[in-house]
Amino acid sequence: MSAYREIDRFVSENKELIERIMEFQKEEADYLADAGRDAMSAAFKSTAVIADYMKQTSEGIIHSMIGMMADREVQGHFIAAGEEFISGLNALVDAAPVPTSLRCAVSDFEKGMREAACRANKDCPAKRSRGSRVAIESKPECAE
Repeated sequence: MSAYREIDRFVSENKELIERIMEFQKEEADYLADAGRDAMSAAFKSTAVIADYMKQTSEGIIHSMIGMMADREVQGHFIAAGEEFISGLNALVDAAPVPTSLRCAVSDFEKGMREAACRANKDCPAKRSRGSRVAIESKPECAE
């Protein structure tokens, strides 16, 4: 019990000092809380600015990429490359020892692809020779 009495005596003798220490700790805690709130607010604001910048930048990049892919010259090259690839496959099948039915299937696929590409192209040479009608010839052995 003497320990409690000593504590009581110490508190009563140093009450003013203890109150000042407690007030100082409260002020420091309030200051740190305000500083933390300010730092978080600044971080959120800078994050929002960065996010907005990234959004605008990525939108610009996407628009540029769509513009590249929508360019008529680029599309023409890709269509020509696709046609050339299909023609290469057709030539490969022609050179291979495969049944006529497979040759005709590949040839019909190439013919259909060329007709579709020609219908979509106002300057297609096959249209000029036949008016607006598109007709790409089949291989003689595949004619119906």
